[in-house]
Amino acid sequence: GEDTLLAFAAIMGWTGLLYYGRGFQLTGPFVIMILQMLTTDIVRFTAIFAVFLLGFAEAFFLVFQNSVVQNFDGWRGFMGLYAIMLGDFDLRVFE
Repeated sequence: GEDTLLAFAAIMGWTGLLYYGRGFQLTGPFVIMILQMLTTDIVRFTAIFAVFLLGFAEAFFLVFQNSVVQNFDGWRGFMGLYAIMLGDFDLRVFE
């Protein structure tokens, strides 16, 4: 709700502050470098990562569709796979 919107606004506000750092000789090159990385490298990585994440989430959804896992839908499969990629999972689910 409101907390999510406020958190997003705070992140965007601090990110917007970077534009003022471009005017200084000490911070300008670093800000430009960070903005270039965000607009090229990270966007490219996120697109490739999303393709793999969606593919494996679909596979998990199909595998666990008729299993003992309760209330397993597409969104839980997507978020579950993301948690597994971060290393936060319980191995007992796969037994």
